[in-house]
Amino acid sequence: MKLGDRTERQGLWGNGLFLSGATILIFLFFACTRLNHDSAWLIEATRRWRDGARLYVDIIEVNPPLIFYEMELLSAGALTKTAYIAGVCAAMAASTLWALRLKGSLAGYAALIACALGGITDFGQRDHLSLVFLIPFLLGDSASRNERIALGVWAFLGAGLKPYLLPIPIAAALARAVMQRSIRPLFSAEMITLGVMCVGYVFAVWLFHRPYLTNIVPLGQFVYDAYGAVVKPQLAALSVVVVITALIPMLLRDQERIPLAAATLAALASFYLQGRNWTYHFIPAVGLGLLLAIWSARQNRGMALLALGLSLGQLARGPHVRRPPSPIPTGVSSVAFLSAHVFAAYPTSLDCGVRNETRYPAIWVVPGAWNIAHDSSRSAADRNRAIHILQTERSTIRGDLLRARPQLIYFDARTVKPYFKTAFDYEAFIGHLPGYRRIGRVSTGNLIYDVWGTGNASVLGPRCDSITVTPS
Repeated sequence: MKLGDRTERQGLWGNGLFLSGATILIFLFFACTRLNHDSAWLIEATRRWRDGARLYVDIIEVNPPLIFYEMELLSAGALTKTAYIAGVCAAMAASTLWALRLKGSLAGYAALIACALGGITDFGQRDHLSLVFLIPFLLGDSASRNERIALGVWAFLGAGLKPYLLPIPIAAALARAVMQRSIRPLFSAEMITLGVMCVGYVFAVWLFHRPYLTNIVPLGQFVYDAYGAVVKPQLAALSVVVVITALIPMLLRDQERIPLAAATLAALASFYLQGRNWTYHFIPAVGLGLLLAIWSARQNRGMALLALGLSLGQLARGPHVRRPPSPIPTGVSSVAFLSAHVFAAYPTSLDCGVRNETRYPAIWVVPGAWNIAHDSSRSAADRNRAIHILQTERSTIRGDLLRARPQLIYFDARTVKPYFKTAFDYEAFIGHLPGYRRIGRVSTGNLIYDVWGTGNASVLGPRCDSITVTPS
């Protein structure tokens, strides 16, 4: 072995150990913060599925089923917050060390920072997972054929989570095809592997989770536009930095980094195409922007400044799940939250060890159906379909509540409810529930609940947690 080879290998081992240690510190940080609301719901939903509940029948979720399998995989079957965070950090470590081996120490450090700071707002969210699993794929242009197959499999765990993420690896392959003036990069081993796995996944969904395709997809296409939103100025400003970061390698004709730059622009386009303005949708764009800027910083001081700007922007935003203390009193074991917001119920119910007795992460079907039913510009057929959906949802929700008999039911009592275009009253929509009565009202900062119960439980008593945080 030559001295240079030995030194290089020792450097890789040293950097690898350092990056692994840094990942442990990242785990300790996020283990001490509240889990984002969607991941908290998915832990609970995956538990129910494992206990015999039927996906997309007893669990009404708008996202494809791959995430349920990954929740089980990443938590090693434990399905707890700590186990899940540990699994996400293990995946981060694997991708970081892979980047280190493929492109050297700076790329490895850039990958770790991109995963940690890119996902700081919603650590463990689906889009954060996509960033983690796609990074080696985007850096693997010099890998061997067998390794490229592994890269395709690993990338599928990220890109397969939802269709909006597929343009990211496709953009990188297209950039390589343009640079090489050949279509061969579009049919590389990693792209073929990713494509085969995506096609196989669709077939598996049709075979094992057909209600998702027959029930949830048509329903989501009809009602989910209610969740549209306007882009926040902070994300708009960060978007400009991401665009500049991606354009610089293209203008400088940096052949090694242009595919990653193209993928970064595709991730940003995906954010805007989804049109929700949800913080976690922005994670792939800002994460890949960070990866690109830090990896390029040694060659370009301007990129170093952009990396600093993106890092400070993410640190300033911080964890998105800075919710008020729990509204659930101690001693309560079962509740129900009726709100269009997942954060109304999660992660509170997970942290407090109580079951949210509905089959929904939030009553996500109702706002869109309500808006369509009350929109005179829509066709009579659409309005009638929306009315039928509302009737079905009301019957399903009432049935869940009367079957499970939760101790407390929390209704979103705010006068103005986001996502609804006209006034909406959850209590009037659900109607009288035998044995229940209103026992009080509780405010948790950005939410106000009317609370129904079956007894004299105090809604103002000691809470099941003592978290003191402020609304985001």
